[in-house]
Order: sequence, then C-alpha cells, then structure tokens
Amino acid sequence: PGDPDLGKLNFLIGDPRIEEIECPGPNKNVLVKSGYSIKKTNVVLVEDEIRRIVNDFSEKTRIPLIKGTLKAALGGLILTAVTSEFVGSRFVVQRRNAQ
Repeated sequence: PGDPDLGKLNFLIGDPRIEEIECPGPNKNVLVKSGYSIKKTNVVLVEDEIRRIVNDFSEKTRIPLIKGTLKAALGGLILTAVTSEFVGSRFVVQRRNAQ
C-alpha cells in the first residue's frame, strides 16, 4: 500500500540495473538510464496514465500538487513531475541510492 503504483512502468522499476525512468510526455517513448547509457523503451504513456502515476505519489506522500509540480520521495524512489494541459505532463523517477 505504501509503494507507488507505476502502472506499465512497474516492470522497469523491478530491474535493479535501471537507475532512472523518464517519461518526456504523453505519447512519447519512455527513457531509462542504466549506468552511463540512456535507452528508449517501447513503453508509451498517455496523459491519463501519467497523471495517475503523479497523483498516486501525491496521495501516498500527502504532498499536494502545487501549480502542477511535485517532488516527492516514496519507498526507494524520488519522483519529479510537472503536469500541464498545455505542454503535456512529464516526470522522472529516480532510485534514492542512485548516484
């Protein structure tokens, strides 16, 4: 119950080699950082899926979305997000112990 629900991204965060997951916006390929390389995945999120992930972090950490931005730590993850109807929502999830 205290862990974030990343929806389609849960399998990526389950891979210990992945240090960071970046969703650059709706209908864009999700990127993963492992070591010094960044790779494009076949995973694409729509606006509703992005907002669901951001809202899940917001609710579980009890940190409100203020002016469409959120930075929150939950479990071993840190989420930095921007939600916008104009330019599309985006976020980055990092492992806390990532350098």
